[in-house]
Amino acid sequence: MKTSALTIAVACCVLSFTACRTEIKPAMISDNAPAKRVRMSNECDVRDYATGTEIPNGSKNIGWVEVTRDENASDDDTFLKLRRKVCSMGGDALSSISWERQTGEDRPSMLRGNAWSTP
Repeated sequence: MKTSALTIAVACCVLSFTACRTEIKPAMISDNAPAKRVRMSNECDVRDYATGTEIPNGSKNIGWVEVTRDENASDDDTFLKLRRKVCSMGGDALSSISWERQTGEDRPSMLRGNAWSTP
């Protein structure tokens, strides 16, 4: 009786492992795959990265770039001004973008970011 119960238990285990086998292939993501870029106009295309560690390998650091906010300019206008300045320096990427406010001011007066030239 013990032998037949043991045989049945082993057979059930073997069947459960072979009958329910599932294989999931991992997604293959290449870090070196170039990002697809589409230019809408003749303007320079500047990509935003949250930090400098996200910049692609082989990129050259141009340095910190600062622009002042005009009196009645919106945030978008100031970002555009920063991107144009990066383009004029030969860059095509920005990282670590931040607003700076002077003591006693209600709204930020300067936008700065780290400019890069990517391969």
